Amino acid sequence: MQIYPEQLRNELKARQYPVYLVSGDEPLQHRESVDMLRKAADYYGYKERDVYTADANFNWNLLRLAASELSLFSEKKVIEVHLPTGKPSDKGVALIHYCEHLPPDIILLIISGKIEAATKKSKWYKH
Repeated sequence: MQIYPEQLRNELKARQYPVYLVSGDEPLQHRESVDMLRKAADYYGYKERDVYTADANFNWNLLRLAASELSLFSEKKVIEVHLPTGKPSDKGVALIHYCEHLPPDIILLIISGKIEAATKKSKWYKH
């Protein structure tokens, strides 16, 4: 489901999703959307945040490990994955697996610049 920046605040008040993807090439809207998602997650009790940058050498097993770790300080957490190139280096296999086995009490926030049209046709993006 695509949610535009001007709809995001109302959508976050209405419901929570286990996975969010923020992408685009407009820096201000991008930053405001990410900030709004972080604040909403905090409001709903997601107090811990793990941040990863998924560059060409990123070990996607870290996503699986982060999703399975129990926190000492909070029961809910946000896993934030930054995709500098707009596409995962493993062709999205780890993201597909994550979405097929959604862990409870975790929000996955994927942050990317503009995603190219060819990438939008890939399996991980459609999943």
